[in-house]
Amino acid sequence: MSALGTTNLSLPRLRMQDLLAACPTLRNIVSPADPTSAGAIAHVHSPYALDTYVDPGASPLVLQNPRPRATVNHGDFSREKTGATYGAGKGSLFVSFEFLPDPAALGDLNAELAAFEDSIGQIWDEIEARVAQDKGTNEGVYTAQNETHMNVTRYVLVDGPGQCFVEEERELFYGAIFLAEWIG
Repeated sequence: MSALGTTNLSLPRLRMQDLLAACPTLRNIVSPADPTSAGAIAHVHSPYALDTYVDPGASPLVLQNPRPRATVNHGDFSREKTGATYGAGKGSLFVSFEFLPDPAALGDLNAELAAFEDSIGQIWDEIEARVAQDKGTNEGVYTAQNETHMNVTRYVLVDGPGQCFVEEERELFYGAIFLAEWIG
């Protein structure tokens, strides 16, 4: 059996986790006390975040993986054989953001939503900059110097952004789900 996280199927998911954790905006949102990649990675879950409680009898309820957080999971994956070898893999990943309202915008729903949209927009801008920095000029395949990054070629908003409320937790948050396509 190979080491965990070293196969063509698992690496894209783990690389996207690392890429998200490298974004300064995400770091400051999910881990302001420790705005490093190491601090942020604890809030970037894959393949899912646990919505179970630390102590179901406690008040207030505390999630195993509390918000703010991001999650990464598989969309699709493929590799095609050309001649005797298989080429680069390609596929997509679902990337979900769940952030608490910005304290500076609390009470103004339009301002809360705008702050959330700005935050996730900044995260995607940082991903675009990192991917552009890692790719060679005019190269169509992934050529990152740092093996933890991946070539995100397109991302699409598939749900949200919107306000969510979980009654049991008495928690209001904003969420959005993207489909991030990659090659490499």
